[in-house]
Amino acid sequence: DKLNDYISTGLNVRRIDRPHAGCLAEMEYNGHLHIGYMIDRDTVLHTTSHGVHTAGISLMRVCGFYEVTDENNSLQKNK
Repeated sequence: DKLNDYISTGLNVRRIDRPHAGCLAEMEYNGHLHIGYMIDRDTVLHTTSHGVHTAGISLMRVCGFYEVTDENNSLQKNK
């Protein structure tokens, strides 16, 4: 909960229950924390050391989904 509080107040995103097009997916991929962009509710776009790939989200170990709450507010502007 503390991490989610930091994310929602400091990074202008909030955790959501289900994916949708345009949200971010936090995943574990090959033992590493990984962030991807949801193209639709089932497909994630992500980068690996071998390039950019799309994959079915069901193939990933998902840690959470996030959406931007305010594009006009960011850590850079708050500094």
